[in-house]
Amino acid sequence: MARKYTEPELLQFIEFYLDGISHQTLVEKYNLKLSRTSFMSYVKKYQLHGVKGIEYQKNNRRYTKEFKLQVVTEHLEYGYGANYLANKYNIPAKSTVNAWINRYTEGKENNTYSSKSEVYNIMGVKKSYEEKIQIVEDYIENH
Repeated sequence: MARKYTEPELLQFIEFYLDGISHQTLVEKYNLKLSRTSFMSYVKKYQLHGVKGIEYQKNNRRYTKEFKLQVVTEHLEYGYGANYLANKYNIPAKSTVNAWINRYTEGKENNTYSSKSEVYNIMGVKKSYEEKIQIVEDYIENH
């Protein structure tokens, strides 16, 4: 998704909103082209993190395993939603938080994604015919 506004433009819309101008008026009078949901996400991030919350990131952010686990733990223990956690920790997209939650609950415990299947990771290990049959049967049984 392409970014529609520069940080100063977005900040001006947010300041107008915080001064009492409604989202609808911003759309009609000031030509704001963000949905209410998207715009309110920017407002919330600005309120929580200041200008840093609405800064455009040129590169993907990197997060430690400990940080990801902390976010997932808050979701599991307190029931916080992905959108809330993304805003709280200034994570650009709730889909990032959802991905961490899914990996953790699937037992992958936030390991870095690898496009290589587990089968390729064991290619250097010699297996007997019987062991290969067992591996295939286990795979079929457990998907």
